[in-house]
Amino acid sequence: MRRFAKLFALVILASFMVFSVAGCGGGDNGNEGGADKVEKLAFSTGPQGGTYYSLATGIATTINDKKVGADIAVESTGGSVENARFLGTKQTDIAWVESMVADKAMKGEKWFDGNKVENLRAIAAIIPNTVHFIVKEKSGIESLADLKGKRISMGVQGGSSPLTAMNVLRTFGINEGDVQPQYVPHGEGIQLLKDDRVDAVMIDGATPQPHIIDATSSQQEMRLLSIPEENINELVAEMPFYGGLMTVDAGTYPGIDYDWTSTGLLAVMTTREEIPEDVVYNITKTMFENTEAITNIHKAGRYIQLERAIKGISIPLHPGAEKFYKEKGIL
Repeated sequence: MRRFAKLFALVILASFMVFSVAGCGGGDNGNEGGADKVEKLAFSTGPQGGTYYSLATGIATTINDKKVGADIAVESTGGSVENARFLGTKQTDIAWVESMVADKAMKGEKWFDGNKVENLRAIAAIIPNTVHFIVKEKSGIESLADLKGKRISMGVQGGSSPLTAMNVLRTFGINEGDVQPQYVPHGEGIQLLKDDRVDAVMIDGATPQPHIIDATSSQQEMRLLSIPEENINELVAEMPFYGGLMTVDAGTYPGIDYDWTSTGLLAVMTTREEIPEDVVYNITKTMFENTEAITNIHKAGRYIQLERAIKGISIPLHPGAEKFYKEKGIL
């Protein structure tokens, strides 16, 4: 009888301990997504105060508030190449990586010098870095085909802007030896255009792009050159990390009263293959279901668009993101 009483007491004690542990393990953590375990994640962005940092802050704040099993801390970094390397060495968990940089990282090309970063997985393509080719109205340059033999400011050598400029121009049969490239910062390039020291400037960035606003706000009439859809299709067929056709509305820039077409690379919200599927699924779902809240924190939230989420992505999707897109019928 005593033995039975002892055994009964042990069973009661064990049951109480299990109940207590369960009660302390997050069962009442208020998670809207029903996630019991909270994954602490670092989100590597760009320089503090920039668009990438600010948008990431909006995304992280919204996801953290919704309590879906992820606690995201935003970190400022030097940008895409550094971010891809951080993902590869598991020093971060989520990062903005430009679509071309992600492609080159997976292959160990260009900036990665044979060192492949093979654990990159895409969550979503967000910010389009639209290609702007701008010339003076009086120049007589009416299309990109007219840039053969011209002086073109393309951005700083070693970055992705000069590569993009030439990738686009090659679809018009214009190669490196057919132009006079000027490798200067974008702001300096606009000043060179104003001073008639270059014939055109190529800048890629989210619209409205500040340097293009500067140029089109000046006393000198400017023209933005469209990239025809057939050239964009040719480019994307060869280099799928470009985001396809992008239309910029009339009025986006002062004095530009017509729509024009372009393409561009995209800032891809990227993670590591090691991050659990359910965590990435909840992040993806929460982000796309709360775009208004994110946009209220930073206006760049307007770029979070489900219909463009997988355009320009040439690296594998993370299974968690893939699951969400299949549910939404875009895969």
